[in-house]
Amino acid sequence: MGKAKQKKKSLGAKVRNDPIKIDDPHLKKIHEEKVMPLIQKLKSINPTERSEALLACTHLVENDDCRKLLLKEYIIQTCLERLLNDDDFTVVVRAWGLLRNVAVGEGHDISLFLFRNDVLVPAKAAIQRLGTLLDGSQKRTKAEEALVWEYAENVAGLLWELAEISDEVNEVMCKENDVFLFLLHLMNPTSSAPVKTQETAAQALYTITVAQPGMPSEVGVRLLEIPTAPPILLRLLNDESVNVPLMARIAAAGIIHSTSSDDKSIATDPELLPRIMKLLEESCNQISSALRPSPEFTNGTKNADLALEVIGSIAMGAQDGEAPDEEDDGADGLGEEDDEMDDADDDKMSDDEEDETTEDVVEAQVHESDDEDLPDDLKNDMDMVVGSDYEDERPSITIPTVTENLFRQLIKDFPSAVFLIVSPTSTFAVSTQIRAITALANLAWTITSSLPKTNKLFKTWQTVSSSVWERIITPILASNTADVELADQISSLSWGIVKTGVTLSVSENQHRCFMALYQAAAGSVAAATPAKDSKEEETPTQLMVKAIGVLGGLAIGSNRIDVNKEIGVFLITLISNLPNSPTEPTLEALNVLMDIYADEDFDYDQPVFYGCGFLKHLEAGLPKVRQMVKKINRAHTPELRDRADEALENLTRFIQYKTKMQNKKKD
Repeated sequence: MGKAKQKKKSLGAKVRNDPIKIDDPHLKKIHEEKVMPLIQKLKSINPTERSEALLACTHLVENDDCRKLLLKEYIIQTCLERLLNDDDFTVVVRAWGLLRNVAVGEGHDISLFLFRNDVLVPAKAAIQRLGTLLDGSQKRTKAEEALVWEYAENVAGLLWELAEISDEVNEVMCKENDVFLFLLHLMNPTSSAPVKTQETAAQALYTITVAQPGMPSEVGVRLLEIPTAPPILLRLLNDESVNVPLMARIAAAGIIHSTSSDDKSIATDPELLPRIMKLLEESCNQISSALRPSPEFTNGTKNADLALEVIGSIAMGAQDGEAPDEEDDGADGLGEEDDEMDDADDDKMSDDEEDETTEDVVEAQVHESDDEDLPDDLKNDMDMVVGSDYEDERPSITIPTVTENLFRQLIKDFPSAVFLIVSPTSTFAVSTQIRAITALANLAWTITSSLPKTNKLFKTWQTVSSSVWERIITPILASNTADVELADQISSLSWGIVKTGVTLSVSENQHRCFMALYQAAAGSVAAATPAKDSKEEETPTQLMVKAIGVLGGLAIGSNRIDVNKEIGVFLITLISNLPNSPTEPTLEALNVLMDIYADEDFDYDQPVFYGCGFLKHLEAGLPKVRQMVKKINRAHTPELRDRADEALENLTRFIQYKTKMQNKKKD
């Protein structure tokens, strides 16, 4: 959900008769001894004092308490109104550095505040000024040259923070080419820019151009229209000299990927992948050979994180050969014309009328006479209800050669890199391990949704999936991690792995680990206070959904009746606990149950589904499900309501199907 718009604050510094009130003794001491002396120095007529005060403030804002106190003293307004236009060049440079560090420390809200208060106006003026300073026509001392590069890095750094806000901000920022040309100049290996300046500019341009794979933003399209952009980016990508920092090369790969489309690209993803894999390897070597902690370890971690982010995006975008959606004619056998008429009628119905109609149909179907002959195509109807994920066959489709080559490279090279990064003895930072797992999860889901199961590459991926389960997922589950983000991403990866249909070992009670993850996430949601941002509840709720999805995959298979029973009871209990069970996980539990018990040929169907009375529990839970669906506001969450309506309709058919099958067996 989007954040509520904040009221635009006045740029003008407020005049206060009395100093701000600070109750905390510790903060009061910091305010009196550190903050106020610097605020006074910023008003000095001596430029050296102003410059020194700015430098001290720049370091001070790295501390959260000090930064908050400086913000209360309107340090941002002071920079925007006076210090960015100071007569002293050093003061100007350091004012930009202070703004950048405040934006880094405070994040989105302050960056948005700066944007709304027209920080782009002085930024554009600074870019124009730097264009003159960096044209090579002026002779400067080493100290003066270093100050110019610091100026450039500070401005580029602030542009980077602004780029994090939104695509709309990037559109405004890059309406003209001055920002592009400025950042490209700093990135260019021929510019002689210091390493930190090149890295900052490269990451700024990468952030500006990030887009959905194969769908570059208008900003990305505009970048490729600049004649110097492709050669600079290619040179960065291929230049292995020590003068080009690894981060700049990785960012260049990311920019090339983000701006690529079917119409125009500097390099395709299959061409790009070997290079980015090599850059990831270099980053990993940098980490492995560095002491921890050290600047080298930190830099290597940042490099690896960005490389993994780019690889994850490439994996997510490798869907050119995705199978077309199968037509669903619906239970009533409606054609397109009937569907359109039905949609038109639905538009005229209120939610209450719709619910009443659905309820009537549900009751009629559930209580239909058990003596009715079983239709010949009832099993096919069940395939329509639960989908055909449990089947081995999928429609035969042709994968384009380019896409198949990309999948082949990803399957061959990337998992082995992740095995190096994520292991029980790994020395890599947790953030890097999470990035690696996320990228591998992207690959798993893309393969599952795009490659037909008859393709040889899919068979290869099933073998790799088993290794991923044993070498990555199982050890992390055994560690009982308390890291919510790690648990969320390992669940995403696990869900993608079980979707392959390969039989995975549960000898270490992996299924119970996912039940525990669900319960921990449920406890986190229950403990959340209403005052918290709803986004804080999003990750635990999605973790619950993912855990149920994984359990659904682990329950399917022969010779695991006990495991199936444990999972089945867990899911049935969740449904029976309505209305106290959360909506989205309950919907997933309903879908998973229908997937698990749709095929009566499995050895667990009779002893578990029928033997444990699951059918009666589902019949008893049907009114609760109906009430849950009714409570979902279609106007606020239309997609969720549509999914809920579908789940309710499918549950009705499923109960009817299983009831008839049970009666048929009795006969």
